[in-house]
Amino acid sequence: MPVTVACRAGVCGCCKTKVVSGEYTVSSTMTLTDAEIAEGYVLACSCHPQGDLVLA
Repeated sequence: MPVTVACRAGVCGCCKTKVVSGEYTVSSTMTLTDAEIAEGYVLACSCHPQGDLVLA
């Protein structure tokens, strides 16, 4: 799935994506609110999948 990334560093937020299922770690949540993080949103440029992910 193509994802728009502008800064590639987790600071612009344009790559915000929702992870429905799967294991991952993140290196930046700088532009996400606590509510967005709780809902499963990540910054794709800073998301490191540990296997297959389902995105919405």
